[in-house]
Amino acid sequence: MYQEIDENTTMSITLIQNGVPQQHNLQDELAFSEQTFNFDLANQSASYAFWSQVLVSAKSKLEEARLNGQVLHAQIANEARTELSKPSVATVEDYVLAKAEYQQNLQQQLDWQTQVDKLNYIVKSFDQRSNMLSQFGANLRKNLDNIAR
Repeated sequence: MYQEIDENTTMSITLIQNGVPQQHNLQDELAFSEQTFNFDLANQSASYAFWSQVLVSAKSKLEEARLNGQVLHAQIANEARTELSKPSVATVEDYVLAKAEYQQNLQQQLDWQTQVDKLNYIVKSFDQRSNMLSQFGANLRKNLDNIAR
C-alpha cells in the first residue's frame, strides 16, 4: 500500500491500494451529526482501525527506506574508499552525500516521514472523534431524558 497526500489539501488523502487510487475526504469521514450518530458510532472502531493500519504500513515503508539507506550508504562508502586516493572520514561522507542515488533515498525517507507524521494526526483525530461521539451520545440521552420528563 502506498500513501500519497496532496500537499495543497489537508482534508483529502489518496491511498493507492493494489494499484487503485482511493480518495478519502477526511472532513466527511470525521464529521457526524444527530441524524448519522448511530451509523457513525457503529463504524468508528472500523475507521480507527483502518487509519491505524495505514499508519503502520507507512511506518513500515519508512523503516524499509531507512534500512535501504543504510545499506546504500555502506556500499557507496566502500566505493569511495577504493576510488579516492587518501580517503578520510569527511571525504568519504562527502562522496556518499554527492551521489544522486543516495540523495534520492534521503528524499524518499523524508517523504515517508512526512506521511507518517500526517497519518499520526489523522489517527489522533479519529481517537478524538471517538471521545466526541461518546460525549455527543451522552448529551443526546440527557436531552431525551429532559424531553420525557
